[in-house]
Amino acid sequence: ALTKKISEAVGNEKFKVKNVFGISNISETNKTLLSNAFICITLIILTLLIGYRGIRKLLITLIVFPTACLGAFLGLVISGEPFGFLPSVGLIALFGIMINNSIYLMSAIDFQRNEQKNNLHESLINAVKDKAKAIFVTSATSVLALAPLYVFVDDFWRGTIALLIGGITMSSLVILCGLPVFYSVLFRDKKPVESSQPR
Repeated sequence: ALTKKISEAVGNEKFKVKNVFGISNISETNKTLLSNAFICITLIILTLLIGYRGIRKLLITLIVFPTACLGAFLGLVISGEPFGFLPSVGLIALFGIMINNSIYLMSAIDFQRNEQKNNLHESLINAVKDKAKAIFVTSATSVLALAPLYVFVDDFWRGTIALLIGGITMSSLVILCGLPVFYSVLFRDKKPVESSQPR
């Protein structure tokens, strides 16, 4: 419809507008993206399930993700940007970032329990102390790198950038503050646990 209006406005029947992405039907494109995203996320979950060798750490990771999504959509609401094709791709990227940070912190907790032989409470505190700075710095540098892009890039990309800024900020806070709580609920035993690093 948009290309037709542009052609009529130009007043030249031979004038045609070609979408550089080859997208002729946005709704069909979104359906294709959602179906492919579902397949990708399913494969990621199966990989994590095999790597974790159990379901509890997978549940912790999946519990954290909705909060990252909340931050992502808050970023869109605050910025006034719409949720569309590119932001939905950014949401998949955010899922990967969140998983990486979750694995990083849970591996540190496992190290404290298995190698340092600390109890669960001490392991959680020591792991957060050891890894909080690294998670905070990497998240802060990502947000600071994205902020100028939001100001200076074309409107076409701003929705994705706003989503990533909100999602990275929220997921980092929840991983540092909420993940240890979820871990303590699901791992109340004081026995050494399997490594969080997927193989």
